[in-house]
Amino acid sequence: MYAPKPILAAITLATSFVSAVLLPETGSNIVQRQEQVPLTFGNAQWIWTGEEAGAGGIAPIGSRGFRKHISNPSSFVLPVCLTLAVAADNEYVLYVNGFNIGNDFAGFISGASFLNADIYNIPLNPEGENVIALNVTNGPGPTDVPNPAGVIVTGIIEFSDQSQEVLVSDSTWLTLASDTPAGFMQPNFGDSAWIAATEEGLDGVAPWGVTTIVPTNVIGCLNF
Repeated sequence: MYAPKPILAAITLATSFVSAVLLPETGSNIVQRQEQVPLTFGNAQWIWTGEEAGAGGIAPIGSRGFRKHISNPSSFVLPVCLTLAVAADNEYVLYVNGFNIGNDFAGFISGASFLNADIYNIPLNPEGENVIALNVTNGPGPTDVPNPAGVIVTGIIEFSDQSQEVLVSDSTWLTLASDTPAGFMQPNFGDSAWIAATEEGLDGVAPWGVTTIVPTNVIGCLNF
């Protein structure tokens, strides 16, 4: 069974990112949303490294890193908040700007890691570079052999002028067809030699089917 857990993660900001705080989703939080943009996997792709030769293809057992840079629209419009939903086959660790935000180890143990997405609410650095990084692990199947692997992400970036931008997993994410290197989660990590992630198919594609975002009424960032 899927074990519910706190689904909004916020990082407390002082002069820099200091500590992670878990916040449960509540009805009052929904009311506080600044914009009514729904969080959905509608345009998100399952992605991997190209080693798997398509959706449902066989990927090596092991961990692979993924990175996504968040761009500032202008020097006057700055990113302030990210609401993110993540699911993986088999498990992931999520980092933003080098900070460990969360993982789905509980879902992996229960065997439901890609059926229900985890949701995080993360303040961004408005004055510097923002990078999302995922270390995604393809675990052994029942017979301890390579098996399908993938990760799917959707998010809403909120900017200082209260405009929003939808972010999804697709070929604009960077990855490597080799073990995740040390320090890959840091914003200044050199990824110029990384390759474009391979799109395996939209949400609903086999073998994963439709991934659920719980609660289904998540609609963007909280007012911090």
